[in-house]
Amino acid sequence: MTICIDLFAGPGGLGEGFTKAGFEIAISVEKQPKECQTLLQRKLHHALVNRGDLELARSLALGDITVDDLRVDETTLVGECEAKVLQFELGSDPFADIHARISQNLKNKGKEPLVLLGGPPCQ
Repeated sequence: MTICIDLFAGPGGLGEGFTKAGFEIAISVEKQPKECQTLLQRKLHHALVNRGDLELARSLALGDITVDDLRVDETTLVGECEAKVLQFELGSDPFADIHARISQNLKNKGKEPLVLLGGPPCQ
């Protein structure tokens, strides 16, 4: 599976397309908090679908349950997905934080190709 880093991720439309095409988004970087919440919800949805928990994924997608509801029983899963969303303004300091988070999410990448996605900021 090809690994991607999604910069200027917004709510995740570009990453969603790549995910549906079989890519794995190792980390999504976005500066806006609401968009980061959407990214987290999408990552949780995909994680639930991938483990076969379709009813829980459907409930999350429909808004019957929230990310906060999942934190109660799915602490590990929520933590894993939170690690894949980084609220960060590119070009701000400290750069080491973003480098460390990206490196950690890529530590098991091996020799597969790496794709850098970059949706241009809407502004």
